Amino acid sequence: MRNKRRSSIFSINFTTRRIKFRFTRKRLNKFMKIRSTKEWRETELRISAM
Repeated sequence: MRNKRRSSIFSINFTTRRIKFRFTRKRLNKFMKIRSTKEWRETELRISAM
C-alpha cells in the first residue's frame, strides 16, 4: 500500500516535470531569436518561478 502511494506520487511529479520542461523549451525557443538581455532575464525569472 505504501509503495503504491509512493510510486503514484513519483509518476505525478515526473509528468509535471515533463510538462514544465516542454513549456520552458517552447518559451526558450521563442526568446532565442530576440536575445536581448532584458527579455532573456525575464524569461529566466519566469522559468525559475515555475
